[in-house]
Amino acid sequence: MSNFPLSALFKRLQERIRARPDTEFQQALIRFAIGVISYLYFSSSWVSHPEYIYSSIHFVALFFLSTATLILLGTLINLRASPLRRLCGAVVDFSTASFLLLIGGETSAPLVGIYLWVTLGNGFRYGVPYLYFSTVLATVGFGSVLTFNPFWHTHLALGIGILFTMVIVPLYAASLTRQLHSAVNRANEASQAKSNFLANMSHELRTPLNGVIGVADLLAETKLDKEQQEFSQIIRASANTLLELIDNVLAISRIEAGRISAVNEDFDLHRLVNGTVAMLETLAQSKGLVLAAHIAPQTPFHLHGDARHLRQVLINLMGNAIKFTEHGRVDVYVRPAGQGQPQRLRFEVVDTGIGIPEAAQARIFDSFTQADTTVTRRFGGSGLGTAIAKQLVETLGGQIGLHSRESEGTTLWFELPFGLQAAGTASSSERFDAPMRVGILAGNELAIRIQTVIRNWGAETVSVDNTTRLAAELSAYLSGGPPLGAVVVERSALPGDPGAFLRLLRDDTSLAALPVILIESDASAAPTQDARWIQEGYASVLRTPVNTTLLFNAIHAVISHDMPGNVVSLANRFQSQAGAASALHVLVAEDNPVNQRVIRGLLEHAGHTTHLAHNGEEALAMLEADEATFNLAIIDMHMPHLSGPEVVKRWRFMERGHLPIIMLTADARAEAQAACEEAGADTFLTKPVNSRELLDLITRLAGQQAQKTAVTAASATQPPDELDESVLDDLAQLGGPTFVQDLLASFEEDSKRALRDIERALVMEDYGQWHHQLHMLKGGASDVGAIRLAQRCAEAERIKPFELATNLAHDKLGAVRDALDLTQIALAAYQTSRLRAEHG
Repeated sequence: MSNFPLSALFKRLQERIRARPDTEFQQALIRFAIGVISYLYFSSSWVSHPEYIYSSIHFVALFFLSTATLILLGTLINLRASPLRRLCGAVVDFSTASFLLLIGGETSAPLVGIYLWVTLGNGFRYGVPYLYFSTVLATVGFGSVLTFNPFWHTHLALGIGILFTMVIVPLYAASLTRQLHSAVNRANEASQAKSNFLANMSHELRTPLNGVIGVADLLAETKLDKEQQEFSQIIRASANTLLELIDNVLAISRIEAGRISAVNEDFDLHRLVNGTVAMLETLAQSKGLVLAAHIAPQTPFHLHGDARHLRQVLINLMGNAIKFTEHGRVDVYVRPAGQGQPQRLRFEVVDTGIGIPEAAQARIFDSFTQADTTVTRRFGGSGLGTAIAKQLVETLGGQIGLHSRESEGTTLWFELPFGLQAAGTASSSERFDAPMRVGILAGNELAIRIQTVIRNWGAETVSVDNTTRLAAELSAYLSGGPPLGAVVVERSALPGDPGAFLRLLRDDTSLAALPVILIESDASAAPTQDARWIQEGYASVLRTPVNTTLLFNAIHAVISHDMPGNVVSLANRFQSQAGAASALHVLVAEDNPVNQRVIRGLLEHAGHTTHLAHNGEEALAMLEADEATFNLAIIDMHMPHLSGPEVVKRWRFMERGHLPIIMLTADARAEAQAACEEAGADTFLTKPVNSRELLDLITRLAGQQAQKTAVTAASATQPPDELDESVLDDLAQLGGPTFVQDLLASFEEDSKRALRDIERALVMEDYGQWHHQLHMLKGGASDVGAIRLAQRCAEAERIKPFELATNLAHDKLGAVRDALDLTQIALAAYQTSRLRAEHG
């Protein structure tokens, strides 16, 4: 039998334990463990107990362990805090310990420790009232032992000392507990005040920034001369710098509060790294620096992991390197760090900057800290970048460190584990995403082989046999057709030093940025030469015989990157993303006039039609008046009269279909995002609005809505199968055929009762009961694999309250009734064929 059900059960158990609001489960588990140890102790022949101990211990153990088991199971079944269960546990603990001390002699004396364990455990776990209650029970219990047990009569002084300890230690612990709780409450209040302050400041700063960045985007859409374009770029860059500082402060606050969690997804490492370099390249060029990425061909790039936080770490470390480098270059290196799963990758950010004194290196990852005050005055900065990077890397299960020499430069490195994408996904994407040409300068045999594989990957090739023709051929191909993506050069085909060839190629300004991959055909060449050619400017160095996977990775690494925001016009971007999709009618609910103009301008430049609402009530009224007009809604979270979440909640209750809704807010906290999701918004976007991100989001939501419409239409003509028998097969494998038969019998009875309750709710027009019973029946149907019945229940659930008195509700009920009849027939057939065959 597969171990999947057991692992799933164990995972479910862990989830329920984590979902408890207290540590009662741990107390109950320790109680059970002490009961088992005590039973083994008193049952053992290694210690000479009185004879009546042996005759009583089995009954005492049966009582105690049975009660402890019930309490333990109770903490898993009922996740709410239960004062009664806690008090019962304490009574059982003290009464059992007191009884064994009462009937035992000196061999029972170790049980005295249970009094303090129960008393302090209840006090620290549940609070001071439980500490006092346990102290009273312990005093009464051990006082009875002192009064009636002969052994303790002869050791009365010791017993009185223990009794005194049982009173004094808990009272002292109560004082410490009160002080601790008071300190924790003050710390929580201070933390909450800080969170509120950060949220308010973030909101107040992001709102005007939305206007600044949005207007800069719109300015870039107009006809500007060169100087005006530079001014527009400066406005946007300055606003983004301020936004980065705000995000860093919020990030360090979230990290300190322990609210950072990994969000794993499939991603392309080449795109992520190159896109991040492209984002910071303008900043590097403004300081006269070279910024380049070097991804080893051996590095897998179809990865599964937390791409968002990886990008944030790279931005912080690369931005830090650029800031503290006045001349030279900043290089990003990526390579595998070992074998196996998960795949561990090493990232290095190497600069030729000022370096870090050895005495200051230990503080470089501290928050709000820089090497010294002269660095702050000279270069600026908040001292948060490296601290955030360190916390994020460690949260994701990685390591981070640095190597630095003063006046020579710094290498900041980190290693992170990543999963690999499914084999099918990775192999199917071994083609270039866009049409392009690849130049080849190599000997005849190698050139033919490379040409063949590159064409199989979907690219054209330009092959020459000498350097004189190469530049001329490449320049000619720049005039039209697919763009040049890279050049592959065999070293033996070069007339001289590879570095000299690269410098010659760079002299042609049209080819200066063209990536060049070097193939070393001399087996005797030292591997250390590869690093030299990388420093000279080659994108990668491969060795013969050429591994085609490494060649594909090398080319893919230099051609794949995310387009920086606003490189293309807004209209072109929407059209390129949406293809032939028509322009949309978008409802924009926003109370700030500047934000209204910005969002309206962005949407209209992309070809959409906007409908403005100035507050929440106006937005809801527009939706009610003409629902069919709007393809999508963008709603601000904080508006007068009705907040964004209130608008969404009310509309979700009233709408007939499903309107995609984007919630906008200047509050970047996770709590704000959770509130939006709970209200029913499809997605969440923080201000200031990034025009590229907004348009991509609109395109994605519009596409998803079109797919849902198509699927709904298809399902009307092609209804699903009645039964997914694999669900029942898995249940039979887990519990056996008898278990499944009992389950189906129970489902038959419950479903008939639910159907009667649904019919009664329709007659009484009781919407709450209608919705509740349909939801219950849908859950039961899903449990036994009844696909059609679950779908029909879901459709009936979407009925609005005012529709209960219409024919639509009766039609939906009829569909549920028919689906249930067909499901029962399918389940009976399954039992006849599958389960009886297994019995046979």
